[in-house]
Amino acid sequence: RERDNLSTMLYSKHTQLDTALEQLRESNELREHLIKKLTQYDQNRKQLEERFKILVREGCEAYTNFRKSQQMLRTIITQLRAAATSVIQTVRLVEPLETI
Repeated sequence: RERDNLSTMLYSKHTQLDTALEQLRESNELREHLIKKLTQYDQNRKQLEERFKILVREGCEAYTNFRKSQQMLRTIITQLRAAATSVIQTVRLVEPLETI
């Protein structure tokens, strides 16, 4: 009788150990899966950070170029105004001469 109890208890403990071992295997598989996902996430994050830096740099360059273009247009407009004023003044000087 006592032997049967011991045998039952040992079988129960063996079953518990098997269950714990299976849970440990599953836990390790999950851990490995999570590590893989975290590694992928980290690589993606680094790629996004690099792309963001490039976009910021390109945006700054584009803004700088826009400001330079804007300044060049202002200069051209000023020169055109000066040229137009000069033409108008020349025409005013020439008009009285034509009446002579």
